[in-house]
Amino acid sequence: MPNVREPKTGKDYRPIKKKLTIRRNPTPVTVPKPPLFTTALDVIQAHLNGNSIASLSKSRITALAKKTALKESDLATFVAAHKLATKTNLPADALFAITKDGVQPDVTSLASTDIRQLRKEIESAVKKNIVSNSTLTSFDAAKQTFARLQASETTLKTLINTYKLNIPSSFAGRLEAKGLKTLADVRSAGGLGQLAKKVKLNADDPRLVTLAAHANLSVLGSDVRTNSILIKNGYTHPSQIAKGPDDIFVHKLSPLIGFTEALRIQSVAKAQNTLSNPKPSVFTAALAALAPHLDGNSIASLSKSRIAALAKKTALKASDLSTLVAAHKLALKTNLPADALFALSKDGVQPDATSLASTDIRQLRKNIVTAVKKNIVSNSTLATFDIAKTAFVRLQTGETTLKTLINTYKLILKRQ
Repeated sequence: MPNVREPKTGKDYRPIKKKLTIRRNPTPVTVPKPPLFTTALDVIQAHLNGNSIASLSKSRITALAKKTALKESDLATFVAAHKLATKTNLPADALFAITKDGVQPDVTSLASTDIRQLRKEIESAVKKNIVSNSTLTSFDAAKQTFARLQASETTLKTLINTYKLNIPSSFAGRLEAKGLKTLADVRSAGGLGQLAKKVKLNADDPRLVTLAAHANLSVLGSDVRTNSILIKNGYTHPSQIAKGPDDIFVHKLSPLIGFTEALRIQSVAKAQNTLSNPKPSVFTAALAALAPHLDGNSIASLSKSRIAALAKKTALKASDLSTLVAAHKLALKTNLPADALFALSKDGVQPDATSLASTDIRQLRKNIVTAVKKNIVSNSTLATFDIAKTAFVRLQTGETTLKTLINTYKLILKRQ
């Protein structure tokens, strides 16, 4: 188009081209479909009327399937998973995933399946959106429960076949004939020597040694495959793990079973060793340490110089030995139990009849309770104190002045 100009102004009247802005519709946000387990849980909750999922009957499942538009087979599996969860203390979502992937919803089938295979089935269920990814986390957290289930519910023959243990199946049959059907049975039979006598075998029989080791390690919450690795590396009993150097076990086993699992197993072994072999009380340890050095003398007869010499020999504190001797001397004088007197002396009561007799019996018992908590004496000392209360009362009557008794027990005396 030719330029058109006004003669006077010289303005350009050509049309102005404008840029067009094309606005696109925003991409719709896709909301992920909830997993089948979550859907079933949300839908059923509204129809439970206070009942548990595990309590739903077949007829109730059929009715709910019609109401909720869920498949009856899915609901039946859902309820079966919750029933099994109630029985085994395992997570219901993991059991639902495993059952949907082909494992029968019963304890035997579950316990006789390799734990690694169970995890693969849950991974498959996550991909199919049967359960959420968090189910893998709940399964991993429950592995110890699965392992204990294997020890108590799976027959020896099944474990041997499942985990390819180097033990003939016929050997398992021999043990089962003696009533030893599971690892829990083998463990309860006693040590290796007792077990060998029961099945009439030598204690060094490699088949028996291997099964006994698996039974011992089953208390750690690790599965049979993991325990096989421990056994190959020389660990056949939790006490070997508990008493060994911390860094050796974790360093040696971490590349094979993972750092977290190695550390967990070590912690469990140490905790169990502490429970089975509790640290003796100060009183008990002192008695045990003194016994070889008394040469027929009584503890009450030990002099200060002898106490000092014994403290060096036994590595006991001289102050603890002095208190122990004082407690035994007072026990001879008062016919009160030496362990209770030792506890009271260690908790601040002077080791003499007057101080003892002038203290409220309730306060004395509190002092012993404190001493028990500090592991100065064992819990049985409370029982011996309670039995000896009448002797304490007699001591008060014979050793305590009336003024002290009046002040101690806040007695109110009326003038006649």
